Amino acid sequence: MTAKPQSLDAFLDSQQKKDHLRLLACGHVDDGKSTLLGRLLYDTQSLYRDQILALQRDSAKRQGPRLDYSLLLDGLLQEREQGITIDVAYRFFYTSKRSFIVQDAPGHLEYTRNMVTAASTANVTLLLIDAKLGVQEQTKRHAFIASLLGVKHFIVAVNKMDAVDYSEQRFDEIIQAFSDYAIKLELSSLHFVPVSALRGDNVTTPSAQMPWYSGATLLSLLENIQIEVDRNLIDLRLPIQSAVRTNEFRGYMGTLASGAIRTGDAVYSLPGKQEIKVRALYSAGKPVKEAFANEAITIELSDDIDLSRGDMLIRRNNQPKLSDRLEVMAIALSEHPLTSKRSYWIKICHQMVRCLIEEIRYLVSIDTLHRMPGEAVMQNQVARIALRTAKPCIYDAYTRNRVTGAAILIDAETDETAAALMVLDRSIDHVETTDSHSTAAESPLSPNAPSDVVPKWILCSPEQLQNSAFRTKYSAALKIDRDELGMHFASDEQLIALARLCNSSDLSCLCAIPCSKDVLSKIASFMEVEVM
Repeated sequence: MTAKPQSLDAFLDSQQKKDHLRLLACGHVDDGKSTLLGRLLYDTQSLYRDQILALQRDSAKRQGPRLDYSLLLDGLLQEREQGITIDVAYRFFYTSKRSFIVQDAPGHLEYTRNMVTAASTANVTLLLIDAKLGVQEQTKRHAFIASLLGVKHFIVAVNKMDAVDYSEQRFDEIIQAFSDYAIKLELSSLHFVPVSALRGDNVTTPSAQMPWYSGATLLSLLENIQIEVDRNLIDLRLPIQSAVRTNEFRGYMGTLASGAIRTGDAVYSLPGKQEIKVRALYSAGKPVKEAFANEAITIELSDDIDLSRGDMLIRRNNQPKLSDRLEVMAIALSEHPLTSKRSYWIKICHQMVRCLIEEIRYLVSIDTLHRMPGEAVMQNQVARIALRTAKPCIYDAYTRNRVTGAAILIDAETDETAAALMVLDRSIDHVETTDSHSTAAESPLSPNAPSDVVPKWILCSPEQLQNSAFRTKYSAALKIDRDELGMHFASDEQLIALARLCNSSDLSCLCAIPCSKDVLSKIASFMEVEVM
């Protein structure tokens, strides 16, 4: 008995109900990103017949009967001639479990700005590492930038395993090398899979060449990785993009940055500070009762109020920040260095405001993640800077909301995009400046630090820990004696994991703990530290 063909409407409806995952593919140049993604599209039968015929024809011109899967992603003539990725290539495919938007980012240093664009909207990072070459500087750069841009789920595909005779030892070496770097990044999940894009090993089906690997295939990982918890359905943020007015209708258009909204809800406007109710909601021209994050909607309010582009609708008791001073992490994208001598525009939540750089707090070394002093931020460098705007801006911390915490800096003289910005939460992130040889962050009592910030991880002596007057200044006290606790804290990795746990809480922890300078440096790379 044959199955009844599915109607077009039924097919589109089934696709709409599926989970959508935006996948960023990145890594060092020539690690095989385009080939792997092309193989993934081919093996999942996501190509039309004319695409397959074109692939066969173009492959025959370059290398004979063997298919060159990279041609499915490299669309520019220059990319095909040089065998590299220059622009971000977007491809779509779906399986029975999930639909995917694949974003193939270039690997060359000079195209970092393209990689930043792709990472800004991704849910999962697929980071490729050549099994022969191992972890390269650009591998670290892409991992750090993706993490900085809020992509917390990583799948590391160790590619070209066929070129190292499917060596388990080589796979383990790369796992160790990347894990040592990734421990400094705040990731929610990290998976490793050995693959051969050329031969299809562990891409969609398990490889007979690597019986020592019992984990999931790349496709299985992509289908089952959990991204639903990353959606912010708590904080209602509706930045107004434009107003719609007719003789009988007045509404406001925008895309929900986060949260959910329903007809009848009370909302609060910023900066106008007026409370009003939602009369009706429209999506794609049709009335709806509710809308959720990432949906483009038109909202009709119960009464007319003054709203324009750059204003925001929120909940009265759940408000973003409104300030003319911002602390941001910046990725410089222009050939013109970021300096305090140039004038800029900041674009954030549909607002365009003049601003200037008050101070470059520090530069970040991509290789070690150490902080370094600097007077200017060169192209592709990452830095923390302090901005002052001509009028207060509405924003959230980027770690809380990737839409309302993201911004771009525009050079007022050239109109070039000067930098991609991630806004920091100043209430929990004190200012610190160290050089590449420092082992811990400066005390938050330094002149550059807000006076009301207390570091979360204060290292002291056992004698100080016993001093009750000293101890009562902090939320929690902790003594770790490795000899007494034995294997519970026998490794530096477990000690760093404990620091991460402390960092995720709201406590300031006073610790008497023996550790090496290297471990202390790693802890200082992701949390506030003071040595007493």
